[in-house]
Amino acid sequence: MNTDPHNLIYTFIGCFLIWIGWFCFNGGSALGANSQAALALFNTQMAACTGGVTQIVWGYVKTGKIKATDSMNGILSGLAAITAGSG
Repeated sequence: MNTDPHNLIYTFIGCFLIWIGWFCFNGGSALGANSQAALALFNTQMAACTGGVTQIVWGYVKTGKIKATDSMNGILSGLAAITAGSG
């Protein structure tokens, strides 16, 4: 079974748009431009980056290959995990 995306460019664009939207959601939950919003944005960025890197490393250990779709799955997992505690 082939699970590769049909168009990798559209997959990257979709992941990027979701990432930007998540910044608006988590940063906007502070209801102002204050230190709580800055902390939420920082935590959101760190969770996305950590999730992406962790998934790349795990995928490499598991299959011996680095796949772009693994990084996007890790980014989205990190964003979902940090949403409740971002601020």
